[in-house]
Amino acid sequence: PYFARPQDDTSHFGNVNHTHIFGPGSLNELRVGVMRLHGQPASPQLQDVPQINITGAAGFQSVSNFPGGWFQTSYNLKNTYTRIQGAHSLRIGGELRRMHNNLRNTAAYIPVYTFANLLDFVDDEPIQMTRNVDPRTGNPAATDNAIRVWEGGLFVQDDWKVRRNLTFNLGMRWEYYGPITDANNRLRSFIWGSGSNYAERLSTGKVDVVPQMWSAPKGNFGPRFGFAWDKGGKGTTVVRGGYGMYYGRTASILIGTAHSQNGIQVQTYTLNRANPAQANLIPTYPNALSAPPALARTPDIYAVAPNYVQPLTHQMSLNYEFQLGRDYAFTIGYLGTRGVHLSRTRDINHFPYVPVTARFVDGSNITVLQRPSTRPYRNFGRISLFDSGGDSIYHGGFIQVQKRFAKAFQFQASYTLSKVIDTLPDQTSVVPGNAGDDAKVAFDTLQPNADRAVGDTHIPHRFVGSVVWDVDYAKGVRNPVAKAVLRGWQLSGILSAQSGRWLTARSNVDLNNDGNRGSDRSPFFGRNTIEAPGFASLDLRVSKDIFLGNERVKLRLMGETFNSLNKVNYSAIQQTPYNYNAGTREFTRVANFLAPTNTFDPRIMQIAARFTF
Repeated sequence: PYFARPQDDTSHFGNVNHTHIFGPGSLNELRVGVMRLHGQPASPQLQDVPQINITGAAGFQSVSNFPGGWFQTSYNLKNTYTRIQGAHSLRIGGELRRMHNNLRNTAAYIPVYTFANLLDFVDDEPIQMTRNVDPRTGNPAATDNAIRVWEGGLFVQDDWKVRRNLTFNLGMRWEYYGPITDANNRLRSFIWGSGSNYAERLSTGKVDVVPQMWSAPKGNFGPRFGFAWDKGGKGTTVVRGGYGMYYGRTASILIGTAHSQNGIQVQTYTLNRANPAQANLIPTYPNALSAPPALARTPDIYAVAPNYVQPLTHQMSLNYEFQLGRDYAFTIGYLGTRGVHLSRTRDINHFPYVPVTARFVDGSNITVLQRPSTRPYRNFGRISLFDSGGDSIYHGGFIQVQKRFAKAFQFQASYTLSKVIDTLPDQTSVVPGNAGDDAKVAFDTLQPNADRAVGDTHIPHRFVGSVVWDVDYAKGVRNPVAKAVLRGWQLSGILSAQSGRWLTARSNVDLNNDGNRGSDRSPFFGRNTIEAPGFASLDLRVSKDIFLGNERVKLRLMGETFNSLNKVNYSAIQQTPYNYNAGTREFTRVANFLAPTNTFDPRIMQIAARFTF
């Protein structure tokens, strides 16, 4: 119980709405709101006890998020004026948002010790110790943020009914996403120097206090257009379409990390016994370092590109819908999305690749590309640049058939044929050395657009069908017992089937020597050139309504099965075709390449009951 750390989360919301009607066809809606979120883990009760991790056994004490907590307040003002006159429905409005985000997020204010096994723990011989300190003072350091952001937008939209069977939707929206600032003037970031390229500007730059993280553009205008045409005017055939430009907000984790993890306020020191230069610096457990160890530090830092802008998507659609008989509708359509200025993370502290000769076990040679062992700016490790140079494109065509609920039966079925191509954009790769984050980075971070290929979300084929059938045999039955047994039954099901995602052939080591093992690829393979197994699942439900006294009070009993056919759906496969030995520079084929390594859930059955009154 001494190591328990409960967490209290509270939320408060307040809204004031005012609607004023000026006259027929004219009104104004004003909304003012505030939202307050507060979350804070309890402080460790025994703060002189470090966190203990023991390989193969349970550890104790948790020091994450200490000192920690988040205190977020958002203010929102929104006003919309609506005027209906003749064939036009005009709306004009705007929104203003102010966000206060106070964060304390610390990983190792109290030291973290790792032991190889229980015996080493008994002998007080850790293999690793980690602690966050302020490199300027040597004191344990917490990460404090008092982020402030202004956002807003203005819009105008006109729904114009040109004819009885034709409507146009015309609009324009202006968006402003302001840069983050710090209420206590603690915002530090990389300040770019002079020069004609990143290399020159890095060499003359520095990390220092800045008034804001980047200069927010003020020209984010997004036009919108849509139409709906009732061909023939009978409501049986409709054509709909539209196009719009939509600006997006940068993920707070990306910009917040650039603020708090810049290598100046906080540095994480990890001492490993396997490193001879560090072994003698690890204090005897449970002692902690009183000052930063005398190590040659090469901290990882973050920087925002000087030309950073908000992400932008172009969205377009066109649907053709027509009625089949009384109860059926058929739709064929297209959806396209083009993303530009998409955020991504890339390490720019590298020299260009150099060719290195390696070989296979059969003696044949192969050339691999590797980074030189040194970095251009040796005072730093990774220099993670957050830029807006990513792009993506999606094309999807679909057909859909629907039967509305009639004669105790309804169903819907749709098939989508689509393709995603992108250059690996991502707003969440912020932790160097984290396997998940490192895998989101381009293979060549100096030329990231060379990773243009089918995207990680590319699923070419997808089918979804659903059916609901009321199996009610009680009509006309007068016997109350037989009627109670036969009435209220329903059968339903969902069939989902899709082709597999596309994966990248990985390496077992940091083959390109860039300090990031997660983004390496095996020879002869490009990005996302392996198709994973597809997925198919049938979910079924049978339910029975038991009426209790009248039609409004009932008990529904349900039995459900997920993956009813117990089909084996593989969730992961072996993605490493070759193992590489850096000492001999030799590739060895992996025998189980492409073999399944994990699966999704097998058949799951459950029962449930719901009381309605």
